[in-house]
Amino acid sequence: MKFFDVHGVCVGGGISNRLGAVRLHSVGGLSTIALLMSDPIELKKVSRVFGKGPSTVQALLDVNLEVSPGTFLLIKGPSGSGKTTLLNLLSGLDRPTSGVIRVAGKVITDLGDRELSRFRNQEVGYVFQSFYLEPNTSARDNVVLPMIFGEVPRRERLDRAESMLERVGLKEKIHASSANLSAGQKQRVALARALVNEPSVILADEPTANLDSRTSGEILDLIQEIHARDGRTSVFLVTHEKDLRISGALDLWMEDGKLRVVSD
Repeated sequence: MKFFDVHGVCVGGGISNRLGAVRLHSVGGLSTIALLMSDPIELKKVSRVFGKGPSTVQALLDVNLEVSPGTFLLIKGPSGSGKTTLLNLLSGLDRPTSGVIRVAGKVITDLGDRELSRFRNQEVGYVFQSFYLEPNTSARDNVVLPMIFGEVPRRERLDRAESMLERVGLKEKIHASSANLSAGQKQRVALARALVNEPSVILADEPTANLDSRTSGEILDLIQEIHARDGRTSVFLVTHEKDLRISGALDLWMEDGKLRVVSD
């Protein structure tokens, strides 16, 4: 495994062939990663600091990231390296200590709480490792929830929820209670819920951490298939599995709050 870091390097080869040019350069000596395509998701000098004084934790350090729509990013790194913090900032669930974040044409660091809620509902599909399904509620009703917040008419949201559950292979479980589903089925429901509002970005935080190896492979294949079929939705998938490979994805390594492109 090789890490491509700063100093004005232009990375070619496999990454370039799959995703277009990838440029690494330095801004004040700090890492910048750019996929040189139009209408990018952008982070400019984004830092996130937790705590004060001797208990200060620098979760992200001046991260500069520019990603074209439709890109699949596989973000690896040890626990506590800043991976989940990065996803939370991209979703607007958290705010950076400094820096600017632009997603779907919106500078989300400038948005108020109500605007951020609308942004998350319309533009972000978040898949968590712990599913976060409503207990004792049907698979369909769990998928319907984001559309209620988005004020989608009732008939349309029921139709869309059922169609999305069929898409993730749960046609026979539409009316099943989430309490009676297996872990793999719960994650499929969570994925359907994340996709149902047709977001511009999917954030998947260790989506296979609570699954066995066979089910993990099925979920990753499903995410890959949906991404390939859609073509416009960006995917940020976080994992601590250093050896995980996903065809067509760009591998990034995060450590000590910094990002690097990885090449074999």
